[in-house]
Amino acid sequence: MKNNLPYLIFITLTAAFGGFLFGYDFGVVNGSLRAIEAEFSLTSIQTGFNVSIIALGCIVGALLSGFCSDNFGRKSTMILSCAFFAVSALGCAFAKTLWMLLVFRIIGGVGIGAAVAICPAYICEIAPVSIRGMLASSQQIAIVLGLFVSFLLNYFIASLALNSIDGLVFGFSAWRFMFFAESIPAFIFLIGLFFIPESPRFLVAKKRYASAKKVISRITNFEVDEEIKKIKETLLGKKPSIKDVFKKNSCRLHGIVLIGMFLAAAQSLSGVNIIVNYGEVLWTSIGFDKSDALLQNIIISVVNMCSAVVALLLIDKVGRKILLLTGSVLMFLIMFSLGIIFAQGNFVDGNLVLPDGYGIIAFLLSMIFVAAFSGTWGTALWALLGEMFPNSMRASAIGLCSSLLWLSNFFVLFSFPIMNEKLGLATTYMLYAAFQVIAFFVVKFFVRETKNIPLEEMRSE
Repeated sequence: MKNNLPYLIFITLTAAFGGFLFGYDFGVVNGSLRAIEAEFSLTSIQTGFNVSIIALGCIVGALLSGFCSDNFGRKSTMILSCAFFAVSALGCAFAKTLWMLLVFRIIGGVGIGAAVAICPAYICEIAPVSIRGMLASSQQIAIVLGLFVSFLLNYFIASLALNSIDGLVFGFSAWRFMFFAESIPAFIFLIGLFFIPESPRFLVAKKRYASAKKVISRITNFEVDEEIKKIKETLLGKKPSIKDVFKKNSCRLHGIVLIGMFLAAAQSLSGVNIIVNYGEVLWTSIGFDKSDALLQNIIISVVNMCSAVVALLLIDKVGRKILLLTGSVLMFLIMFSLGIIFAQGNFVDGNLVLPDGYGIIAFLLSMIFVAAFSGTWGTALWALLGEMFPNSMRASAIGLCSSLLWLSNFFVLFSFPIMNEKLGLATTYMLYAAFQVIAFFVVKFFVRETKNIPLEEMRSE
């Protein structure tokens, strides 16, 4: 079987751009957090709400993605998400009050939730089985690339503002300029989407067989009629809907959906978003100055990107399950070690002061943690969620799983400032370490390997 690889790469890179915007947005918040706190005089609870509120929009976007993609198409859903991205970026840049900022953050969340849920599903439905994991994993590459670009831009803008995120750049507050710049990749994403095809599996569900054949034949020289026949059989003679995630004549979810929901929540509960979203705050709180903290975010994002590339090259060789198991072990060991390190510190004027050399060790361990996450859970999960569900429920199941991922994100991001204040960094990190033990055993005993298995062979149990 010969694949049209250049065309597949173009489709994949375009669809994965939703992940780029997701990473970019999260990185922008990291770099602008201190300035927003100062401008709006935020408490720790308000800070947590400002960072985490985007997850509420993501929950809505993820839930809507299943309905929209099953009824209007994967491509149309991604186009709609672009509009939310652009409105959010411009709205946050010109927000005059905290409430305006929060509203536009929610709008951006809807766009992120929809795009991040449907992009990996779309890529999996387009990709040939032999390279499906690699192509689906490109979403993680896009996410970490978005983080890298935003961290780099944050650092550059802070430099223009005399090394201060509280200064001005071209007459704008530096943090506002960070949000304004997000509108540019949103429009690039929008333009690219008009040049990619609709998912052939959606087209078959809509009985647009001629269009589906055209898409499949352009991607690969595989036997098109046989492929169409297999897809039709897995749709069970009806249009996919949210009802398909439930067992017949029952309100109970299929077992595969429950497993997917746990995996989605587990990615957030790894604690990686503490490092990504609160990195600048964390590093300044343990003794680094603001410019050093922004530079360290850039270093972490480079490590993140490199490890994601390694995972992309490995995922179709070693499989998804072994990556998840390896990641849980590594993240447990690192989080546990960080908890021990932070337990050695003392508070001085509200900031954690570590013994000499411990801050550097904490930073290095955090880099290793990000590499472990990006090279395992960060990459493998997106491929697994895009593959593990039958055609009859894929979009709805992914939307449901993604909504739980964002709900978990909200919990992590909102609770961290409070947990840090009430429990301390050491206890907080230990709690996230403990969760990795649970994740390891769930993956070991309940997750099915999807490597080299056609989508039409996926089952609901």
